[in-house]
Amino acid sequence: MPAAVTRAARLRREGRSADAIALVESALDEARSTPFDVPFRDRMLLALTLADLYVVAEHSCRARDLLKSELPFAESILELIRCDGTPAQIHAAATGVRQLRDRASQLALLGQPAPEIVAVEWVRGSPVTLAALHGRVVLIEFWAPRCHSCAAMFGFLNALHSRYADRGLTILGLTSFRSGNGDRTVERDLIHRTAVEHEVRFPVAVAADHRLAQAYGANGIPTFVVIDQEGSVRLATSKPDKPALESEISRLLDTDTLPAP
Repeated sequence: MPAAVTRAARLRREGRSADAIALVESALDEARSTPFDVPFRDRMLLALTLADLYVVAEHSCRARDLLKSELPFAESILELIRCDGTPAQIHAAATGVRQLRDRASQLALLGQPAPEIVAVEWVRGSPVTLAALHGRVVLIEFWAPRCHSCAAMFGFLNALHSRYADRGLTILGLTSFRSGNGDRTVERDLIHRTAVEHEVRFPVAVAADHRLAQAYGANGIPTFVVIDQEGSVRLATSKPDKPALESEISRLLDTDTLPAP
C-alpha cells in the first residue's frame, strides 16, 4: 500500500482532512508524471483514496471528475496487460478497473433518486419496493452466498435491525442469480441456507441478473447503500465501514419523525 494512503488515513483520524487531501494529491500527481514507474495498483489506491477524501470534504464533484479522468488510463493499462501479462496480473488490473468504475457509479448516485429494486424472488420477508418504503431510511447490502466478507457483516446488520427498525430503518439484502435462465435450484437453496445459517432477520431478495448491482456500482461485493426518507442515495460504498454506516443511519433517523414499521 502506498505510504501516502497510510499517512492520509492517520491524518483523517486526527481530523486533518485538508492535510490528507494535499498529501494524496501530491502523491497522485507524482504517479501521473511517471506513469510507468509506479505500480498500477498503487495508482488506483491513490485515486480511490483521494476520491473518498473529497467526498468527506463535501467535494463530490471533484471526486467524480477525478475518477472519470483516471478511468481511461486504467483501461489502457488493462488492455496492455491482457496482451502479455500473467493471469494474476490480468486479474489484478481488471479488479482495479472494476473498482474505479464501481466507485464512479456510486458517487454519481449521491443525492440522486435510488434505482428501484427489481427482484424475482424474496428469500426472506415479503416483497417490497423503495417507493413503498418512502419515509423510512433504507440500508441495502449487495452480497453473494459464497462471499465471506458479505457474510461477516450479517451479525452487524442484524444488530442494526434490532436497534433501529422501530425508529424507521429497513435493511435489505440483495443478491442475484448467476445461472442465467437455467435451473436455479442449487443457487436458490444456497442463498436460503446462507440466510438461515447466519440467522438473517431482515428481508433478502434475489435479482434475475447483475443489472441492478451495476446500477448501484455494486459489481464488487459487499457494497452498501444508504437511502434517506425521500428516496435519495446518501451513502454508497464497498467498504465494510461499520462506524460510518451506523453514523449515517443514526444521523438520518434523527432528522425527522418517521412512521412506524
